[in-house]
Amino acid sequence: MYANTINFDANTIYSKHQLLKLTITYTLNYCNIPQDIINIIISYYWNIKLFSNIPSFALLSPDGSVDTWGYIHHGGDSSGEEHLLKNIVNIQSTITAFAALTDNGTVVSWGESRNGGEYSSLKLPLNNVKTIHSNGDYTFMAIRADGSLVRWGGPVGNCTIMDNINNVKSINSHGDNSYVAITDEGKGYILDLYETKGSENIPSSEVQDQMTNISTIYHNRYSYAALKRDGTVVTWGDSSLGGNSILVANKLKNVISIASTMGAYIALLQNGTVVEWGFMNWRGDRIQLIAVQDKLIDIVKIYSTKSSYLALTQTGNVVTWGIVETGGDCRMYEHLLNNIVDIYSNLTSFLAIRNDETVIIWGDVLNGRGSVIKRENDTIKSVYKTSKSFAVLYRSGTLILVKRSCEKTYHDIDTIISCYNAYMFVRKNGMLKLKKMPL
Repeated sequence: MYANTINFDANTIYSKHQLLKLTITYTLNYCNIPQDIINIIISYYWNIKLFSNIPSFALLSPDGSVDTWGYIHHGGDSSGEEHLLKNIVNIQSTITAFAALTDNGTVVSWGESRNGGEYSSLKLPLNNVKTIHSNGDYTFMAIRADGSLVRWGGPVGNCTIMDNINNVKSINSHGDNSYVAITDEGKGYILDLYETKGSENIPSSEVQDQMTNISTIYHNRYSYAALKRDGTVVTWGDSSLGGNSILVANKLKNVISIASTMGAYIALLQNGTVVEWGFMNWRGDRIQLIAVQDKLIDIVKIYSTKSSYLALTQTGNVVTWGIVETGGDCRMYEHLLNNIVDIYSNLTSFLAIRNDETVIIWGDVLNGRGSVIKRENDTIKSVYKTSKSFAVLYRSGTLILVKRSCEKTYHDIDTIISCYNAYMFVRKNGMLKLKKMPL
């Protein structure tokens, strides 16, 4: 185990190529810095990309080589594929496997076989591939040069070559071996490895004929909502968690965007109003939509956390509803939430920036107390976030980090890198600080 905060001198990290990588690795190993942190450091200075699944990591270097570590059977050991892992341009992962795309359009995969770690035994034609995708759970999908699809992995263990689907430009997935492929013409293909039956589910087969002229796909973990170019919406999946929009179907017209929580959706209409459907009665105190309905006019943007919504009005005011602990109640800062010019959200909180650069944060931060930040004679450079925290960097080099338990201030910060559960602070003097955030 290692501490949440680590400091070290990075002034020597300015050499070239492999010598740089070896020097950093040797130096930091001598200081007992864990290998995953060494790779994050190298990735910053070398433009190296880091990928992960649940127990393992893969590091993609600018020369197209790949290094792996972690649980060996779940992608942490790629030595068997080392001769193939050259000229790699992208990597994707399922929960226990990785797939890599080469610059000549071939695919290499490793890790647990049933979750996509080995396609070679299946004799799939994984060549002429443009992009690779993962649903995050068990399966991979490849789009070939002609726009056709190949899928492999999953608990059923079968693989599918979809030559009947062409000109695919994008793929979306909420996991659970389900994908939605959109063609250049806006045709949507719903691809389910297995289809859930029963009265609590709207099966994809019932809506497939409606999947034309699709603009954007939205989803939560249990359902999908497809926004069409004419402003109408098609939904399917778990009926109680957003898959059934029949009760508001007559209102879902002229939709311009959609936001989702764990089991519900809101749609922003062209006239500046919103429509909600799905399940919003999560445990805990909540503000219901009906309580703020009269404020929901002239809306220009919508946002969400895992169980709350925020609507920004044309005049810069903020309206929230949903679970109090995840940002659904902003009444304590209502007097400040005007002239808002920017909004950020993560899983549990919202951050709003006023035109005078006052920052207001509420939800599951500082044990629900929220925070107001205003620095005189200083301006905001950028805002970063993890799943449950925010970091505001000012041009003076001051950084203010707000999380659930506390608010901290750091100085002389030049740059920040953030991922799902950590920040890396690069100080102006060349020092680095890695700060892990609790999940």
